[in-house]
Amino acid sequence: MNKIMKTVDLNIIVPERTEMTSAQAERNLGNAIYEVAVYFYENVGEAGKLTDNKRLSGNGHHMAQNIAEKARELWGERLVDKI
Repeated sequence: MNKIMKTVDLNIIVPERTEMTSAQAERNLGNAIYEVAVYFYENVGEAGKLTDNKRLSGNGHHMAQNIAEKARELWGERLVDKI
């Protein structure tokens, strides 16, 4: 028997423009990553909604900031000029 999984819709706003600066793209990436990460860290992990009797300790907001910053760093590390 399949168990029905409840879901949450996260509304991630990403500009539809096909052209943006590398700085705008980096900022949009970081914001989108933060929105997803903060949901998991705070609303799942910290809230104790894990079914294996575990929970996250610490500040979910700060953890989400860290992972978003890492995404922006990776963007910058791979950014090169067009030839």
